[in-house]
Amino acid sequence: IKSLTRNLFEMSGAAREDTGVRRGNEIDEMRIAVTKLSEATEEREAAQREAASTAKALASKAEALKGIPSIIAQIAGADGETLQAIADSLRGSFSGVVVLGSSASSGGPVTLLASVSPEFTSKVQAGKIIQAIAPIVGGKGGGKPDNARGGGKDAAKLEEALTAETYFTPQEAVAAGLADRVSDSVR
Repeated sequence: IKSLTRNLFEMSGAAREDTGVRRGNEIDEMRIAVTKLSEATEEREAAQREAASTAKALASKAEALKGIPSIIAQIAGADGETLQAIADSLRGSFSGVVVLGSSASSGGPVTLLASVSPEFTSKVQAGKIIQAIAPIVGGKGGGKPDNARGGGKDAAKLEEALTAETYFTPQEAVAAGLADRVSDSVR
């Protein structure tokens, strides 16, 4: 930031040879811009530290679902960017499936995110997870096999969406005792 400030001041001097109020205003504007940039950088770094801390806590609570390490969690008050930052932080230390959901308030919109490590995308895909759970919260979404996002309107059903079984095929759900039979329309 300091070198950026110095460069801005040098460019200002080289670009303008006039002095006085006009140049003083330009310098003040540059100082304000540098201050805002510095504050934004600090906020972003703080958010990244918070995401890394949350990711570390979540990784310690991973469980295996159908033999795949999985993290399924509700993160209070997080927006889509925060959920993505948490998933990105997990990528370096966790290999498996991550499904995160959040709602800013009990009546507010719902944000969903799924992330699947490359070695598991042949078994489960993030886009399909989001397509399966987003309708539960009255929404939609999708994405790629390794990362997908979605949302909805019904925050009251967020927990239901996050606990919905999305890893079983219809036949596996019957075999595991989670369903009585497979509908003819699904076969």
